[in-house]
Amino acid sequence: MIPVETSVRYGQGSLATHVSVQVENLAAIPASIDASLSSEEAAGLPLVSTTALHLVRKARAGNKVLVLGGSTSVGLILLQMLKAEGAGHIVATASGVKKDTVKARGADEIIDYREEDVVQTLRRNHSRKQFDVILDTVGDFAVFGACAAYLKESGEYANVGASDMKPDGSIWSSLSFLRNLGSLYLPWWLGGVPRKSSWGEFVRGAMPEVTDRYLVTNIVTCPIDSTFTFDDAPKAYERLMTDDDKDDDDSFDDRSISDDGGGLADGSSDGSSSASSGDSADGLAEALSGGSSDDKSSDSSTNSSSDAQGPVSGR
Repeated sequence: MIPVETSVRYGQGSLATHVSVQVENLAAIPASIDASLSSEEAAGLPLVSTTALHLVRKARAGNKVLVLGGSTSVGLILLQMLKAEGAGHIVATASGVKKDTVKARGADEIIDYREEDVVQTLRRNHSRKQFDVILDTVGDFAVFGACAAYLKESGEYANVGASDMKPDGSIWSSLSFLRNLGSLYLPWWLGGVPRKSSWGEFVRGAMPEVTDRYLVTNIVTCPIDSTFTFDDAPKAYERLMTDDDKDDDDSFDDRSISDDGGGLADGSSDGSSSASSGDSADGLAEALSGGSSDDKSSDSSTNSSSDAQGPVSGR
């Protein structure tokens, strides 16, 4: 996995037949799952699973948790982790055919953001028994702005999403993102939200924990939607940014692109790459390592896949 800061600082991405990375960004596949874990699945896990691990650490057993972006790549992994760690009640946002997938991955309750106003639904159904923590894989600042109504005073709003960063790279989308990001840190007396909040955090060296705690035990799985050859990498990006679910016409961020350690990263014989469902715009910045969200109110981050929609991988 190539951290985004490495890509930015050195111009090094993963769309290459060979790459050089620091050892801390590598993780060996245990022999016990080597035969059962495909290279495509392995490609879809690093950034997604470590981002999900950062979020799951915010919750405790028995907590009531809201996951924004349940069908994003980070969301799908996060739901499995939360369920394994004993979360009390999990509410997630998703839409269309993806709702069944999200339910199967661990959500107890689904809010379809295309059929109902998420903020109003949260106010109506969860203001009396509020959430202990809200985990946002999308970057839904409308939900954040109103969260005092349904998040406990002792709770935390943790965000790893960047849905305001549009693929057109326009200055306006960047400014919108920075403005919203800044709102996470404003004190209440300057118009900020009176709840603890945090944004993004890459858990370095966390793959061994993810592997031992969740993969070897088969708690977390990464379904694959489709695969692409190295030469077809642009088509993988198209998969990331377009939608095959006719009900979800604006969800480019439902896809994520990751590389299968064999095809795009190290020049395997067939040069194949695979696709897993995405979660956040920083996947583009990290050249095939992250994803975006399916939920506008629904990811950093990243690249695991949905049964219903599937994913895009190829690192």
